Amino acid sequence: MTDRCDLQVTDYRILFDDDRYPASGCSLVKSGERLLMTVQRASDAERGISSLLTQSDDLGATWSEPSPFGPPLANPDTEFQGVAPAHVLDDGTVVACGIYLPKGFDRASGGRGLYRPSEILIGHRAAGADEFSWSRIAAGTFLTEQFIAPGIALPDGRLAFTVWGSAVRGDNWQCGVLLSDDGGRTLRYRQVGYEPDPAIRKDPEVMAGFNEQTLFAAADGTLVSVIRGRDHLGGIAGSNPRSSDCLFFRAASRDRGETWSAPEPTDLPGTGAPAGGLALPDGSLVLPARLPSHWSRHRGHSFCGMHMARSFDQGRTWSTDLLFDRTPDDEPYDNYYNAMNGTFVRLGDEETMYVFGHFRPGSPAGHRAYAVHLRWD
Repeated sequence: MTDRCDLQVTDYRILFDDDRYPASGCSLVKSGERLLMTVQRASDAERGISSLLTQSDDLGATWSEPSPFGPPLANPDTEFQGVAPAHVLDDGTVVACGIYLPKGFDRASGGRGLYRPSEILIGHRAAGADEFSWSRIAAGTFLTEQFIAPGIALPDGRLAFTVWGSAVRGDNWQCGVLLSDDGGRTLRYRQVGYEPDPAIRKDPEVMAGFNEQTLFAAADGTLVSVIRGRDHLGGIAGSNPRSSDCLFFRAASRDRGETWSAPEPTDLPGTGAPAGGLALPDGSLVLPARLPSHWSRHRGHSFCGMHMARSFDQGRTWSTDLLFDRTPDDEPYDNYYNAMNGTFVRLGDEETMYVFGHFRPGSPAGHRAYAVHLRWD
């Protein structure tokens, strides 16, 4: 283990800004010198939304015209499809993942109360190829709701995707990992967290439980999952009853994701989670988060800002290392959920870029992607 790393901000900027293409939901990878990023409006699998892919060869100074990404849609006005580049393999193959719903939900009816069976989509583009090939994993293969996210690549090449959802209609959500030792061509499910008791729900008719996760590959080889626990499962005493703000849980694996410790509560609150976090050489973990815990989104958004929270005990306790209380163009944050659902992109051995989507202040339609550049020594 090395001496404590000093985390520094080297740049904070607008990465993507085009009112024609909402970027409140975005995800990206770096393949050689090229960034591949998908953009779409963030939603709970809403009908009529699908992903667009854009590319940049100058670290986001300019972007290609976004184009549809994923398998072709037969009824784009009613379907939902969200896919994103996830990993770049040693041979240059780009792996993508996402979900498809033949019928997305109607915003007027809400999202959390709905049961959303979903297919998993896995895409591969070989080095030098122009197009992705896609495979589908039917709803019910691992879970029936199968909300997959990129997760992380382990140092030995194993991929660990995150996934959550209900196994069958009426069940609470559970979360787990999909492990692959062949670049995402075959997957196997390992459960990370599940609480079946319906008493954790605020509304008996609305599902709750463990859902989004952030995975870390710690310096000692331990895998750590920081998990969002919804409703009474991770509820914060004194929070507004309508708020989804909850304490995160954490679980750990010492066998490369095959088995996991029981989830335990942490002191970190929030409502979202990037699929992969930043693990530093000194053993500490870094996660974009929202502190302090008595915040509620119904009490005013300008209270907290975005924190780069840091843990020195593998995710049990957290404190603020860096704080961003304004956007790069000096506007207040209007939406914290998306800021906590970004992507870390390694730029070198001691440098990374955290990219996240955000509702553009004052614009009902436009959305931006922001980037925070971090270095450590």
